Amino acid sequence: MTSPYAEIKENYHQQVTASLATFDQAVQRASRELQAASERRRANSKRVVGRQPARPAATSPRRRGPVRSVLT
Repeated sequence: MTSPYAEIKENYHQQVTASLATFDQAVQRASRELQAASERRRANSKRVVGRQPARPAATSPRRRGPVRSVLT
């Protein structure tokens, strides 16, 4: 006959093992979905041929007349 402590301990370990397995499955599914989404994004970006390149960010703010004199 096993002690109540041993039964509780075994039950707890079974629950933890099941939770880890569920978590591992969720992580694997999310990883697959993320990889598939990035592959779709990559395929879509290659398909668009006449796409405009992104505008470069302005290196300095535009200065407008009196606003410049007030700020300096």
